[in-house]
Parts: sequence; C-alpha cells; structure tokens
Amino acid sequence: MWDTISFKGQKPFQKPLVDNYKLTFDSTMIKERVTLNKVEQKELLDLIVCDTCMPEEVVMACYDPRHMILFKDKKNKIIGYTEFCFTCLGSRSSENLSKFQKYCYSDMNELFKKFGIKYFIEDPSDEDKEYSFLKSKGYIKD
Repeated sequence: MWDTISFKGQKPFQKPLVDNYKLTFDSTMIKERVTLNKVEQKELLDLIVCDTCMPEEVVMACYDPRHMILFKDKKNKIIGYTEFCFTCLGSRSSENLSKFQKYCYSDMNELFKKFGIKYFIEDPSDEDKEYSFLKSKGYIKD
C-alpha cells in the first residue's frame, strides 16, 4: 500500500525489490531492522534449506508483505531477498532464492520473533493501527 515508487516503468507490486545491489522501495518506511549474528544466521539458513513443513498451512489472498530478509555479501551489497506476508502465508524472492521455500511460515514467523522483530499484524486492531499510520503519512486517501 505504501510503496508508491515505480521502477523502470514497473508498478510497485510488480517490480523487483532489489536492483544493482540497492533497494527499489522507500526504505524510510522500514519499521524495524535486525542484523543477525553468526549463530542467528546459521539458524535462519538451517530453516530455509530444511524441508520440514507439512502442508497444513492455509493460504489466504491478501498479500501485504510486512517482513523481509536481505542477504548481503562480504562487501555489504544486497545479493538476494525474500519478503513475507505472514497473514496470507505468501512470499516473493529474488531469482537466486526462488527454490528455497521449504519452511513453514509459522516457523519463520517464530524465528523472526526470536530475533527481536516486534511488528506483526496479529489481530484487527493491529491492521487499524497500520491503516492509521499509512493514512497519516499520506499513503492512503479516503
């Protein structure tokens, strides 16, 4: 809803999120950032490459991604990403990571919480707060 920056003629929802090692969206809208230590990086990678999810999660149709993992090289350049919508259990990844969605979204959600992320939409009042915030920033008009 808030990403109004087009990129090379592509609408916000259809554009790549990273190009030439840089974000293509308004990064001032990022509410929280967490940099993982080596132990946390290993825990994340173990979850991403582990095929442990049973197909029990029910997918919905909202797709409002609010979480993202950026993968960076030793020079701190972004080399890949995955964004998540934990409400509808959807995600979108850079090409180089597109084959790594074998985890359960509930496991990824819990891992994000363990790593200190606090911003989640877990009930209708959270959506109301988010809507009010976006409206106050001018991204939503009545």
